[in-house]
Amino acid sequence: MKKLLIDATIAVGVFVGIAALGYYVDVLLAAAGMDLAKTVLNNLIGSAVAGFLTYALLRERRHKEALLEGRLQVLAQAFDHIRNALQIVAYSCKDEAAKAAVFRLTSAMQATGDEITTPPVSVPSKIAPR
Repeated sequence: MKKLLIDATIAVGVFVGIAALGYYVDVLLAAAGMDLAKTVLNNLIGSAVAGFLTYALLRERRHKEALLEGRLQVLAQAFDHIRNALQIVAYSCKDEAAKAAVFRLTSAMQATGDEITTPPVSVPSKIAPR
Protein backbone atom coordinates (compact mmCIF):
# COMPACT_ATOMS: atom_id res chain seq x y z
CA MET A 1 0.00 0.00 0.00
CA LYS A 2 2.88 2.35 0.80
CA LYS A 3 4.43 1.79 -2.63
CA LEU A 4 1.07 2.53 -4.26
CA LEU A 5 0.89 5.81 -2.39
CA ILE A 6 4.44 6.70 -3.43
CA ASP A 7 3.66 5.94 -7.09
CA ALA A 8 0.47 8.00 -6.95
CA THR A 9 2.32 10.90 -5.30
CA ILE A 10 5.01 10.88 -8.01
CA ALA A 11 2.34 10.78 -10.72
CA VAL A 12 0.48 13.72 -9.15
CA GLY A 13 3.79 15.58 -8.87
CA VAL A 14 4.43 15.03 -12.58
CA PHE A 15 0.92 16.25 -13.37
CA VAL A 16 1.31 19.39 -11.24
CA GLY A 17 4.79 20.14 -12.58
CA ILE A 18 3.79 19.79 -16.22
CA ALA A 19 0.55 21.70 -15.65
CA ALA A 20 2.39 24.59 -13.95
CA LEU A 21 4.99 24.79 -16.71
CA GLY A 22 2.28 24.54 -19.34
CA TYR A 23 0.23 27.27 -17.65
CA TYR A 24 3.24 29.57 -17.73
CA VAL A 25 3.62 28.92 -21.45
CA ASP A 26 -0.14 29.40 -21.89
CA VAL A 27 0.04 32.83 -20.25
CA LEU A 28 2.86 33.79 -22.60
CA LEU A 29 0.80 32.59 -25.57
CA ALA A 30 -2.26 34.51 -24.30
CA ALA A 31 -0.13 37.65 -24.16
CA ALA A 32 0.73 37.02 -27.81
CA GLY A 33 -2.97 36.85 -28.71
CA MET A 34 -3.97 33.17 -28.44
CA ASP A 35 -7.14 32.03 -26.68
CA LEU A 36 -6.19 31.23 -23.06
CA ALA A 37 -9.11 28.86 -22.38
CA LYS A 38 -8.22 26.48 -25.25
CA THR A 39 -4.52 26.41 -24.43
CA VAL A 40 -5.17 25.77 -20.72
CA LEU A 41 -7.58 22.94 -21.55
CA ASN A 42 -5.06 21.35 -23.90
CA ASN A 43 -2.38 21.77 -21.25
CA LEU A 44 -4.49 20.07 -18.56
CA ILE A 45 -5.32 17.16 -20.84
CA GLY A 46 -1.64 16.70 -21.72
CA SER A 47 -0.64 16.93 -18.05
CA ALA A 48 -3.24 14.35 -17.07
CA VAL A 49 -1.99 11.95 -19.75
CA ALA A 50 1.62 12.46 -18.63
CA GLY A 51 0.65 11.85 -14.98
CA PHE A 52 -1.29 8.70 -15.86
CA LEU A 53 1.55 7.33 -18.00
CA THR A 54 4.02 8.01 -15.19
CA TYR A 55 1.78 6.14 -12.75
CA ALA A 56 1.34 3.22 -15.16
CA LEU A 57 5.10 2.94 -15.79
CA LEU A 58 5.88 3.02 -12.06
CA ARG A 59 3.28 0.33 -11.32
CA GLU A 60 4.62 -1.86 -14.14
CA ARG A 61 8.17 -1.53 -12.80
CA ARG A 62 7.03 -2.47 -9.29
CA HIS A 63 5.14 -5.46 -10.69
CA LYS A 64 8.25 -6.69 -12.52
CA GLU A 65 10.33 -6.25 -9.35
CA ALA A 66 7.79 -8.32 -7.39
CA LEU A 67 7.88 -11.09 -10.02
CA LEU A 68 11.67 -11.15 -9.97
CA GLU A 69 11.71 -11.29 -6.18
CA GLY A 70 9.27 -14.20 -6.24
CA ARG A 71 11.41 -16.08 -8.73
CA LEU A 72 14.50 -15.51 -6.61
CA GLN A 73 12.69 -16.87 -3.56
CA VAL A 74 11.74 -20.02 -5.48
CA LEU A 75 15.35 -20.40 -6.61
CA ALA A 76 16.60 -19.97 -3.05
CA GLN A 77 14.16 -22.62 -1.81
CA ALA A 78 15.33 -25.01 -4.53
CA PHE A 79 18.94 -24.39 -3.47
CA ASP A 80 18.01 -25.19 0.13
CA HIS A 81 16.32 -28.47 -0.85
CA ILE A 82 19.26 -29.54 -3.02
CA ARG A 83 21.74 -28.56 -0.29
CA ASN A 84 19.81 -30.57 2.30
CA ALA A 85 19.69 -33.61 0.01
CA LEU A 86 23.43 -33.37 -0.62
CA GLN A 87 24.11 -33.20 3.11
CA ILE A 88 22.17 -36.43 3.59
CA VAL A 89 24.27 -38.02 0.83
CA ALA A 90 27.47 -36.70 2.42
CA TYR A 91 26.65 -38.13 5.85
CA SER A 92 25.85 -41.54 4.38
CA CYS A 93 29.00 -41.59 2.23
CA LYS A 94 31.91 -43.78 3.38
CA ASP A 95 34.62 -42.19 1.21
CA GLU A 96 36.17 -39.20 3.04
CA ALA A 97 37.28 -37.45 -0.17
CA ALA A 98 33.78 -37.66 -1.63
CA LYS A 99 32.30 -36.51 1.68
CA ALA A 100 34.63 -33.48 1.74
CA ALA A 101 33.73 -32.63 -1.87
CA VAL A 102 30.01 -32.78 -1.10
CA PHE A 103 30.51 -30.58 1.99
CA ARG A 104 32.42 -28.03 -0.14
CA LEU A 105 29.59 -28.08 -2.65
CA THR A 106 26.94 -27.57 0.03
CA SER A 107 28.94 -24.69 1.49
CA ALA A 108 29.14 -23.04 -1.93
CA MET A 109 25.42 -23.58 -2.45
CA GLN A 110 24.69 -22.07 0.97
CA ALA A 111 26.76 -18.99 0.11
CA THR A 112 24.99 -18.63 -3.24
CA GLY A 113 21.57 -19.03 -1.64
CA ASP A 114 22.45 -16.43 0.99
CA GLU A 115 23.60 -14.05 -1.72
CA ILE A 116 20.34 -14.49 -3.61
CA THR A 117 18.09 -13.93 -0.62
CA THR A 118 20.04 -11.15 1.10
CA PRO A 119 18.66 -7.72 0.29
CA PRO A 120 21.16 -5.37 -1.35
CA VAL A 121 23.09 -3.09 0.96
CA SER A 122 22.79 0.58 0.09
CA VAL A 123 26.19 2.06 -0.57
CA PRO A 124 26.51 5.79 0.02
CA SER A 125 27.31 7.61 -3.18
CA LYS A 126 29.59 10.02 -1.38
CA ILE A 127 31.88 9.30 1.52
CA ALA A 128 31.91 12.08 4.09
CA PRO A 129 35.31 13.69 4.63
CA ARG A 130 36.98 12.94 7.93
